[in-house]
Amino acid sequence: MLRDLVRRSPFLACVALAACIDLEKSVTLEKDLSGRASYSLAIDVDQAARLSLESGGGRYSRGEAPSKAVLKEAKKRLLHPGGDPADDPFDFDFQLRSLEKRAPKGVTIRERKTWDRNPYRGMSFGCAFDRLAELADLAFPSVLGPQLDKPFGDLRVVDEGGTLLVSDEVVTLFDVRDGKPASPNGPLDWKQAEGRFAGYRFAFKLTSPLPVVDSNATRHAGDTSTWEVDLAGLKDILDGKKGGRLWARLRK
Repeated sequence: MLRDLVRRSPFLACVALAACIDLEKSVTLEKDLSGRASYSLAIDVDQAARLSLESGGGRYSRGEAPSKAVLKEAKKRLLHPGGDPADDPFDFDFQLRSLEKRAPKGVTIRERKTWDRNPYRGMSFGCAFDRLAELADLAFPSVLGPQLDKPFGDLRVVDEGGTLLVSDEVVTLFDVRDGKPASPNGPLDWKQAEGRFAGYRFAFKLTSPLPVVDSNATRHAGDTSTWEVDLAGLKDILDGKKGGRLWARLRK
């Protein structure tokens, strides 16, 4: 079953990561285990602002809908908190600069960019690696929380002799309590969760000349295997109907 994936400290990061996200990762793996990777993350800032109000206690945590003016001010506080950028999960320029500066030996950041497309704020980067295992050490500053601090931290490759087992883990930003979604103010039913996290999407793509022997991918096209998880898929994971691990077995 999934680990507790929401042990993170700064409150602002907790709010940001609880919002609706669109996250896509891709890896191109060559026969010698070198290759390229890309990462793209977008967060719905409007939704993050709503959740910051609900999580702060008071009347908004009891279900009262905030006005447009209140939401606008909450969004402004999230995007422009002031202080050290290392403590700001929405300063994606800083996050990417730090990632490049801290890149492990064998990993080269090739491009990075940020964008604002209302209501989303996003960032992406591409890199080359000498060995697949080196990607696991890429790291953002810790303010993003344990699931996003290391963009490829859950990526694993196991040499099984005649095959390679490549796997990753679904990123879910739910606070999971007793197998059910929850908020800082208590448990949520799935109707509430669907309202808060509607639009959630996680995708992982693996491209390789090595043939796929077996996998739990959503689909295959040519040399590319793709996994996609939406909110319904997250529910199946939390309900125990599906595992949270994505995997493919490749013939060497």
